Amino acid sequence: MNAMVAKSGNLRGSPAIHHVLLLGLGNTLLADDGVGVHVVRQLAEDPERPAWLQPLDGGTLGFRLLDYLRQADAVLIVDAAELGACRSTRRWAAFWRAGLRANCW
Repeated sequence: MNAMVAKSGNLRGSPAIHHVLLLGLGNTLLADDGVGVHVVRQLAEDPERPAWLQPLDGGTLGFRLLDYLRQADAVLIVDAAELGACRSTRRWAAFWRAGLRANCW
């Protein structure tokens, strides 16, 4: 998502998006499983990070994540998973509040 989308709200008919939560999941003690945590920690220190993007280390927050999720206009989740695919294979999933419809490709 780029700044233009975040400012205009033109994300496939969605309402205006002003607060994007970038949620990093994982356990830093388990090899690549901590990738989400490392991504958000690095972005949190980036002085050029846009104000509308809130990186959050959600590694051990559990149910406490619900408040953060509820407050965000959009959520991007970074995590690692065993998919039975080649290393560095990426899967994208999009969920919408209306019915939590999922699209994976």
